[in-house]
Amino acid sequence: MALAPAAGKVEDYLLKTFGLKIEIKPLSGISLPFYLSGLFSLGTAEIKGSKLLLCTLASEEKPSPAQFRKYAVELHDRTGLEPAFVLPGLSSWDRARLIEGRIAFIVPGRQLYLPTLLIDLREHFDRERGKPDRLSYPAQFLVVMEILYGRVEGKTVRELSREFSFSATTMSRAVREMLALDLVETGEGKARPLHFALNKRKLWTTARKYLQSPVKSIWYTSSNSPLLSLPYAGMSALARLSMMNEDERQCYAVSYATAKTLIEKGIFHPRPLKDKDHLIEVWAYDPHALSGKDSSTVDPLSLYLSLASENDERVRKALEGLVKELL
Repeated sequence: MALAPAAGKVEDYLLKTFGLKIEIKPLSGISLPFYLSGLFSLGTAEIKGSKLLLCTLASEEKPSPAQFRKYAVELHDRTGLEPAFVLPGLSSWDRARLIEGRIAFIVPGRQLYLPTLLIDLREHFDRERGKPDRLSYPAQFLVVMEILYGRVEGKTVRELSREFSFSATTMSRAVREMLALDLVETGEGKARPLHFALNKRKLWTTARKYLQSPVKSIWYTSSNSPLLSLPYAGMSALARLSMMNEDERQCYAVSYATAKTLIEKGIFHPRPLKDKDHLIEVWAYDPHALSGKDSSTVDPLSLYLSLASENDERVRKALEGLVKELL
């Protein structure tokens, strides 16, 4: 029996999506009743050590989920192989019923469900793995952390979540973003540790266009406020890390979680009340986590990103000098 044209599409789909190179061969040596051989073009393939019976619809008749379940049982009984139905498309209702009944299916280029192989992909896989316009703040945090300290290399999503106080879901999403931009690679297996193929200089130059200022909002507080635990940011930090002169108004950085409490207590206010009030940058991630609690300033890479929009040539040269010294 000749294979249906969809067999080639299945081979291409599995190769491009999973890197699985398979060969689909026509089913031979088994006699089936006409209502099965006439409805399906049957082929066999081995995937990860499991042999599957790929059943491609050969007629315009589209069975219901209940009929697919009946056919799956009969095909398994007659061939001894796990059947997987190759379909041109599926409604969300039909897909849900097939998954509920643990009926394997493949829609080449779009979706796949093979419960015996523990593979479950939903629609728009490629869209989810598409390249983002910019990295989210958790992903940016990981990139900066790796360049500064090398503390991301070799860790799993679960380990990153525990170490940096992000949820596993947030870390998983951040890793997907970095994978989509080819900033990292993952190994095989359930743990899937991260590996950076780029050295820190190349990682910075490649990721730079996807990074953004960590500053989410600006607040002010009295110069008498006890801010000894907050790191210097903005021009106050740059003055301490370079030959630049410091602004009259001192600038500090604080995480959103910490700022929220101080704003509710009225310690931070949206406008300066006096000329010498301190300027407070509220960051999307904890500045201490990247600078270290013993550092008096924010880390140089986040500082660079926070001042990247400055037009002053002296500021730009000072920032470039910081990065060049670091990398």
